[in-house]
Amino acid sequence: MRTISLQITPFVETDLGFHRIVQRPCKDGDTPMLNKCQICDGTGTLPRGESCRFCGGKGQAKTIWVSRFDINLDNEEAVNQVSSILDSIDRSSHRWQLTIPLVESGGGLTNTGRATIICGIQGEKLRSFYGEPVCGGIHAHFWPHAALSVSYGHHRGNGGGTVSLVAIDRKVRHNLGVEVVDLYSFSDENIEVLSPQRCKNIPFPCAAVEAAKAKARCYHCRSAFYAEGVYARGSSGAR
Repeated sequence: MRTISLQITPFVETDLGFHRIVQRPCKDGDTPMLNKCQICDGTGTLPRGESCRFCGGKGQAKTIWVSRFDINLDNEEAVNQVSSILDSIDRSSHRWQLTIPLVESGGGLTNTGRATIICGIQGEKLRSFYGEPVCGGIHAHFWPHAALSVSYGHHRGNGGGTVSLVAIDRKVRHNLGVEVVDLYSFSDENIEVLSPQRCKNIPFPCAAVEAAKAKARCYHCRSAFYAEGVYARGSSGAR
């Protein structure tokens, strides 16, 4: 949770090592260009033979090129370098947005299990953009501005966890920070409010917590339990 993703539209030139220039589908106000699809390298298919979702299997798509920075917030030099770039940008011709990379992961073993579920501030499912059906691995990727992270673990069926708010920190310069607040602590029987003031507008995410409990008890889990969009849909269990 100490990483933040910055996207600048359109792209800017820089030689920073954590900077990438990537394609993004056009939105209102963008000037689209027909480009070779960067995801499938213009072939229209992915390595396993399935059709590329990004370009619809055409190999080309109307996209715009953007700059993406995956910033380690513990690296003060990197934060300062990105801050300088934002200071120099002409805001009449460029815009940027900050998101937090979060993942759903985990699963159950013989007597224990752990799971992390990501949901919206009101407990709703969020859109995932990728996931691999790996046993106990990362099954869904999210890039929200703010979300709830549900962490749960059990041993021989007895478990508990925490619900935390993870959000872009608006109090730091250029918002280059992440705020993490523990909201609720819970066991299989009880719920404890940890931050009464913040919890007034953020209800306990019952469905997401139940998904975390189920995932932590899913033997050799290979699927996402609480996501929309593109995510892992593997067959769980021993193989």
